[in-house]
Amino acid sequence: MIEVGIVSSVNVEIGAARVAFPGRDNTVSPELSVMKTAWPVKPGDVVICFYTATGRTTDGFVLGPYYSKDDPPGGG
Repeated sequence: MIEVGIVSSVNVEIGAARVAFPGRDNTVSPELSVMKTAWPVKPGDVVICFYTATGRTTDGFVLGPYYSKDDPPGGG
């Protein structure tokens, strides 16, 4: 499963983040490992998360942020 959420907190020591999902009443994930190519993420970043087929909310990863019209490359 793939979901889009907003980073709510970051654990720098272990390279993980908690993510709030607006589409799920802002439910916050447990700490999810952040892909090395996406580090560092910061609170407020809109990110894509990938969950494995186990269905457990702990079996997921933060794939990283993406560019959008509100956050284009180069910041503007």
